[in-house]
Amino acid sequence: MATNTNGGFMGHQVGKLGPSVGYVIDGFQFYRAYNSRVKNPRTVRQMVQRKKFSLLGKLGSVFKVAVNIGFMKHMAPLQTGLSMFVMRNFDKVGGSTPSEVTVDITTLQLSEGTLPQAGLGQAKATEALTVNVPMTDNSDLPGARDDDKVYIVVYQPDMELAILSSPFTRSSSMASVTVPSDWSGMDVHVYGFTQSVLDSTSEGMVVNSAGETSKTSYLGSVSII
Repeated sequence: MATNTNGGFMGHQVGKLGPSVGYVIDGFQFYRAYNSRVKNPRTVRQMVQRKKFSLLGKLGSVFKVAVNIGFMKHMAPLQTGLSMFVMRNFDKVGGSTPSEVTVDITTLQLSEGTLPQAGLGQAKATEALTVNVPMTDNSDLPGARDDDKVYIVVYQPDMELAILSSPFTRSSSMASVTVPSDWSGMDVHVYGFTQSVLDSTSEGMVVNSAGETSKTSYLGSVSII
């Protein structure tokens, strides 16, 4: 039975509706014919696809706070950061059987946009329970400002947890993120992306609008001490 996602007559219809099935992609309503007889609904290919969606859905939930910022400017109406994360990372999941389905953590996309990335160096863990990322001021790049926000994301796969840092500025010399004490001795993956605070201009023209983000940079894997 179909459900109305917005309420009211003009809401989106999702689910079975008579001889049709309603669904929504990027905020647009679509319908397809309802097929009451699905041929072999548990083929290996179908199970692999479901496993891929399940894996990315779980990861997207872990990175929820980060991707809501990272994809904010590029989400369609009614779209979420989670759905954008799944769409942008689906090609990074491999495996020909359900048990082989894995994702390449080093290529995950947590943000997208045209803003120049801040000058982020390789992540280091030379202090107890701290991840440090050296930064180079590159606000002289067209479209960049020294007050752009820089976010660092630290992901611990065994705990299935991610930490989003408070924002640093592009002009900072170092970004430091403190992790929980029970992460001591564990390996973490580190990512970074940048977000504009105000419109950035070059030669009197707006290059990037406020809220625009950069692409994600993978900053390496380190062992917490």
